[in-house]
Amino acid sequence: DAKLEDTVQLRRLRPMPPPPAPAFSGSLSAGAPLEMLFEDGWWQAVLTASETAEDGKAVLVVQTVYHNQTHRIAPGEVRPCLLWHWRCDRWERAWTLGALDTHYAMLLDDEDRRVHGMDVREKK
Repeated sequence: DAKLEDTVQLRRLRPMPPPPAPAFSGSLSAGAPLEMLFEDGWWQAVLTASETAEDGKAVLVVQTVYHNQTHRIAPGEVRPCLLWHWRCDRWERAWTLGALDTHYAMLLDDEDRRVHGMDVREKK
Protein backbone atom coordinates (compact mmCIF):
# COMPACT_ATOMS: atom_id res chain seq x y z
CA ASP A 1 0.00 0.00 0.00
CA ALA A 2 1.28 3.43 -0.97
CA LYS A 3 0.91 6.17 1.64
CA LEU A 4 -0.99 9.32 0.74
CA GLU A 5 1.38 12.25 0.42
CA ASP A 6 0.47 15.91 0.20
CA THR A 7 2.44 19.08 -0.44
CA VAL A 8 1.36 22.32 1.20
CA GLN A 9 2.58 25.88 1.18
CA LEU A 10 4.73 26.83 4.16
CA ARG A 11 2.17 29.43 5.29
CA ARG A 12 -0.41 26.65 5.68
CA LEU A 13 1.60 24.81 8.37
CA ARG A 14 0.42 25.04 11.95
CA PRO A 15 1.52 23.62 15.30
CA MET A 16 0.33 20.22 16.47
CA PRO A 17 -2.96 20.40 18.36
CA PRO A 18 -2.93 19.65 22.08
CA PRO A 19 -3.61 16.02 23.06
CA PRO A 20 -7.18 15.13 24.02
CA ALA A 21 -8.16 14.69 27.66
CA PRO A 22 -7.86 11.04 28.77
CA ALA A 23 -11.64 10.57 29.01
CA PHE A 24 -12.46 12.52 25.83
CA SER A 25 -14.08 9.71 23.84
CA GLY A 26 -16.28 8.70 26.78
CA SER A 27 -17.74 12.20 26.98
CA LEU A 28 -19.04 12.26 23.41
CA SER A 29 -22.69 12.17 22.44
CA ALA A 30 -24.32 11.59 19.06
CA GLY A 31 -23.86 14.52 16.71
CA ALA A 32 -20.58 15.65 18.27
CA PRO A 33 -17.94 16.85 15.80
CA LEU A 34 -14.61 15.05 16.18
CA GLU A 35 -11.60 13.99 14.19
CA MET A 36 -10.84 10.36 13.44
CA LEU A 37 -7.51 8.79 12.61
CA PHE A 38 -7.75 7.06 9.24
CA GLU A 39 -4.98 6.12 6.79
CA ASP A 40 -2.36 8.14 8.71
CA GLY A 41 -4.44 11.34 8.65
CA TRP A 42 -7.03 13.09 10.80
CA TRP A 43 -10.45 13.49 9.19
CA GLN A 44 -13.37 15.56 10.42
CA ALA A 45 -16.34 13.41 11.34
CA VAL A 46 -19.47 13.29 13.47
CA LEU A 47 -20.29 10.64 16.05
CA THR A 48 -23.46 8.80 15.04
CA ALA A 49 -23.48 5.98 17.62
CA SER A 50 -21.52 4.06 20.24
CA GLU A 51 -21.62 0.27 20.10
CA THR A 52 -20.10 -2.74 21.76
CA ALA A 53 -18.29 -5.15 19.43
CA GLU A 54 -18.67 -8.94 19.70
CA ASP A 55 -15.41 -9.06 21.68
CA GLY A 56 -16.88 -6.64 24.25
CA LYS A 57 -14.78 -3.66 23.19
CA ALA A 58 -16.29 -0.23 22.61
CA VAL A 59 -16.70 0.92 19.01
CA LEU A 60 -17.59 4.39 17.79
CA VAL A 61 -19.62 4.77 14.61
CA VAL A 62 -18.69 8.00 12.85
CA GLN A 63 -19.58 9.64 9.57
CA THR A 64 -17.05 11.82 7.77
CA VAL A 65 -18.15 15.41 7.29
CA TYR A 66 -17.10 16.02 3.70
CA HIS A 67 -17.00 12.52 2.21
CA ASN A 68 -20.13 11.12 3.90
CA GLN A 69 -18.49 7.77 4.68
CA THR A 70 -19.30 5.66 7.74
CA HIS A 71 -16.50 4.11 9.80
CA ARG A 72 -16.43 1.94 12.93
CA ILE A 73 -13.38 2.84 14.99
CA ALA A 74 -11.86 2.35 18.42
CA PRO A 75 -12.32 5.18 20.95
CA GLY A 76 -8.55 5.79 20.95
CA GLU A 77 -8.69 6.80 17.28
CA VAL A 78 -10.64 10.02 17.85
CA ARG A 79 -9.75 13.46 19.15
CA PRO A 80 -11.65 16.75 19.55
CA CYS A 81 -12.36 18.62 16.34
CA LEU A 82 -9.97 21.56 16.69
CA LEU A 83 -9.73 24.48 14.30
CA TRP A 84 -6.57 26.54 13.97
CA HIS A 85 -7.28 30.27 14.15
CA TRP A 86 -4.13 31.66 12.63
CA ARG A 87 -5.12 35.30 13.13
CA CYS A 88 -4.79 34.80 16.89
CA ASP A 89 -2.45 31.74 16.84
CA ARG A 90 -4.54 29.29 18.80
CA TRP A 91 -6.55 26.09 18.54
CA GLU A 92 -10.27 26.31 19.24
CA ARG A 93 -12.65 23.40 19.59
CA ALA A 94 -15.52 23.10 17.13
CA TRP A 95 -18.55 22.26 19.24
CA THR A 96 -20.99 22.20 16.31
CA LEU A 97 -20.95 21.54 12.58
CA GLY A 98 -21.92 25.18 12.12
CA ALA A 99 -18.55 26.15 13.61
CA LEU A 100 -16.84 24.18 10.82
CA ASP A 101 -18.85 26.02 8.17
CA THR A 102 -18.07 29.40 9.74
CA HIS A 103 -14.38 28.58 9.99
CA TYR A 104 -14.13 27.51 6.35
CA ALA A 105 -15.99 30.61 5.19
CA MET A 106 -13.44 32.70 7.09
CA LEU A 107 -10.55 30.79 5.48
CA LEU A 108 -12.00 31.35 2.01
CA ASP A 109 -12.45 35.04 2.73
CA ASP A 110 -8.87 35.30 4.02
CA GLU A 111 -7.54 33.52 0.93
CA ASP A 112 -9.51 35.86 -1.32
CA ARG A 113 -8.10 38.87 0.52
CA ARG A 114 -4.57 37.46 0.26
CA VAL A 115 -4.92 36.90 -3.48
CA HIS A 116 -6.10 40.48 -3.93
CA GLY A 117 -3.29 41.97 -1.83
CA MET A 118 -5.28 42.90 1.28
CA ASP A 119 -3.75 42.44 4.73
CA VAL A 120 -5.41 39.51 6.52
CA ARG A 121 -2.83 38.96 9.25
CA GLU A 122 -4.35 41.51 11.63
CA LYS A 123 -4.34 40.07 15.13
CA LYS A 124 -7.65 40.37 16.93
